[in-house]
Amino acid sequence: MPSNLWVAEIDPIELQLALLYLGFNARDAMPGGGLLRISAKNQALHGLAGRYLAIEVTDSVSGIPPEILPRVFDPFTMTKEIGAGSGLGLSQVHGFVHQSGGTIG
Repeated sequence: MPSNLWVAEIDPIELQLALLYLGFNARDAMPGGGLLRISAKNQALHGLAGRYLAIEVTDSVSGIPPEILPRVFDPFTMTKEIGAGSGLGLSQVHGFVHQSGGTIG
């Protein structure tokens, strides 16, 4: 990780929860194993003043089905089978990021 990262003023417990939710989703999407990568970088955002710390979470899964993608941050939207989670993880991550003055995509 780069040593010159900008400081982000956010709730560290909420960040930890957001990363856990993303990790749980990645784990569930990779039952046969795979790779989860978390990285950070300094980033300017088009149309937004200020300096932003971008945290990127990626996994080696093929992705979310295209028909679900537009609703992926809506509460109770499921990308898993019924009964395999609450459907709240990604909506909570979305809420935390916006509450912290950031954006998600």
